[in-house]
Amino acid sequence: MLTNMTMNRDNTLDVVRCISNYLIVLMHASAALQYCMIGGAEVDIWTFASCCVTQFALPALFLISGYLLFKNYTLKSYPKKILRRVKRLFVPYIIWNTTFVLFFLACKNFIPRLGARVESFGLESFSGAFSKILDLTVHPIDGPLWFLRTLFILSLASPLIYVVMKSKKIIIRYSGFLIIGALYFICYQTGVMYSLLMTYPLYAITLFYIGGLLATNKKEAASLAFVSNWWVIPCAIGLVLNAFAIFTPSQSETPLYATLSDIGKLLMTPGLFYYVSKLDVVTISRNKFFIYAKDMSFFAYAGHFLFCSMIMHTAASYLSFMNNGKATILILLFCVVGVPVMAGIYWLGKKFAPHMMKLYDGTL
Repeated sequence: MLTNMTMNRDNTLDVVRCISNYLIVLMHASAALQYCMIGGAEVDIWTFASCCVTQFALPALFLISGYLLFKNYTLKSYPKKILRRVKRLFVPYIIWNTTFVLFFLACKNFIPRLGARVESFGLESFSGAFSKILDLTVHPIDGPLWFLRTLFILSLASPLIYVVMKSKKIIIRYSGFLIIGALYFICYQTGVMYSLLMTYPLYAITLFYIGGLLATNKKEAASLAFVSNWWVIPCAIGLVLNAFAIFTPSQSETPLYATLSDIGKLLMTPGLFYYVSKLDVVTISRNKFFIYAKDMSFFAYAGHFLFCSMIMHTAASYLSFMNNGKATILILLFCVVGVPVMAGIYWLGKKFAPHMMKLYDGTL
């Protein structure tokens, strides 16, 4: 029988992952702001909510993924670990991106926006679509899934990372941070930082490494709880740094912006675990609504660029007469309408094509 501590640990990670997936959906709802020609308080509020407050979502997922990969890790367990990640990461990555390509090609003549994407991405040729999906330095067709690709690449390299983490010498165990810093310094100097920043960000690799260190040092998952009230301070500092980077667009592609943004995300990440630690995660995990929301959270994360975006972009063409209130309407349509639409599709898929849905929700 599982102990209460074990149940609480697993429930906490489930809640954090579920919240993170939906925060990413909210983050990308900021695409609605492209239709707002007039700024002001409304745009600033939504920019802060969707572009700043959500920034600990992906870092938290990298931290958890690094921890779970290296938990009970040995070099002999590598094939088994990779096979599991092929099923949970690589297969849904390919399935979702292929779905996007096929949908774009099928609708290009009916939806001008998709026609433009097909042309710009070169999707009408097999080589163009193939390279767009499997290129390791650019966003895939289904943009948010860069996370899966990056995580899979890190998993493939896990034996090398593990050897460093398991060294008996502390200086070697923590040299991983120096290696990450050196690689990014080289990227800055050679001018290839931007493309790598979008696919192998410093904060992601760092938190993946931290999660691995906790696991290889036999730390229980409770070490990810960050229960001390002091974690509010770095979280607040990180939020300020991210807000500074977001609200100074002239700096958006400079090394200063990238550094401040990454540091901000690193500082914010423990905050998500801290706030979740204040919840009754055991009770939440038994709630039927949460169970369904958790089960479909990956589907929502992977599919929102298709379903939510289509709803938002379609509605935007009918709101061209509006100035004030447009951002609020479009973002609410993106989240409050788009996510329930996905929930309905997910339910139908689980009911009538359960084996197919395992490919799409990462539970193969």
